[in-house]
Amino acid sequence: MKVGLTLAWVLTIAISANASVQYNVIALQDFDGGDGVLRGLNNNGQTVGWGSTLTGQNGTILWSNNGAASPVPQPPFTGMVDWIPYGITNSGVVVGAYSARSTTFTLFAWDGHNTYVSPQIVGDARTGFAFNSTTGVISVSTFAGTTNEDRAYTWDWRQPTQIPFVASDHVLTATNNLGSTTGYVRANSTAWLSIGGQVFTYSPPSGYVTTRFIDINDNNIAVGYALSSSDITNNTQSRLALLYTPDAGVTILPNLAGSFASGIGSINNSNVAVGYSEFTTPTGTFSHGAEWIDGQPYDLNSLIPAGSGWVLGSTGYISDTGYIVGSGTYNGTIMNYLLVPAPEPSTGELAVAALGFVLGRLRRSSQCV
Repeated sequence: MKVGLTLAWVLTIAISANASVQYNVIALQDFDGGDGVLRGLNNNGQTVGWGSTLTGQNGTILWSNNGAASPVPQPPFTGMVDWIPYGITNSGVVVGAYSARSTTFTLFAWDGHNTYVSPQIVGDARTGFAFNSTTGVISVSTFAGTTNEDRAYTWDWRQPTQIPFVASDHVLTATNNLGSTTGYVRANSTAWLSIGGQVFTYSPPSGYVTTRFIDINDNNIAVGYALSSSDITNNTQSRLALLYTPDAGVTILPNLAGSFASGIGSINNSNVAVGYSEFTTPTGTFSHGAEWIDGQPYDLNSLIPAGSGWVLGSTGYISDTGYIVGSGTYNGTIMNYLLVPAPEPSTGELAVAALGFVLGRLRRSSQCV
């Protein structure tokens, strides 16, 4: 009985200790000495982003799951000044737009060998976008300054066609593999989502002026945020993290302990959401990357190896396979990172280790008798 209890106790301690390190951290390589803004992540741990080099060159960057960076080739387009990725499919196709800022843009898809482009579209490609993570089909909402309205388009890699999309002033932010979509209304900053043809809206709660849904998974669970006027003015406070479920509607997610505001970047099909929480100091504010599981927040900095040198400041995307990308500091230097789920030892492996510990204790005890 004593051996059994000791074994159970040691096994419990071993499992608890193992749970404290859930991710390994990989630094995402700088692009030719410059920085990179993350824009997407797939199930293989590949990441895409926007890069600006020290020489002023801009372009789309592809990072492998070992952190190595390489530029995505840019076909020559006269007048196009931005080369903006929207994301990357699970098969590795990079999708995005070539943009002439506020006048015209061209959608693109790059499969690793060839680049496919759409005809030019009038408007600003930076307004809103979404894509299907399986097929790569792009939906984009544009703001046409001449008509002062948002227009929605979809592209099947052949021809963009204007599509009816809820209303003309609705900005698109995400779509899932079921065809559900999310976004916000430009005129009154109200969040909306469309599921099965039914549109649900969520107005700002008391004390807040803006709400936006920014991602939706294949369970039709969406995440977003609410902003107060002070957040919009000086970007310091206050922000609420929002979660929508078909059963409960919209709920406000809790912050990390001690923080005053939170934001969410994405949610995967296991219903794990990622983002950040903000903290105050006597000299300013700082952020810690966070994940929410079953509505509860966890500081990602407590889920990586101790003494790694990393401070995970924010997270932008999580894949269905558990990869997470974000921005932080490594030994004081600002860097982007990829979190890779750490392999967990099986219960059998833990039991063998625990049994070895117990037998060792018993041998030492018998030698003392």
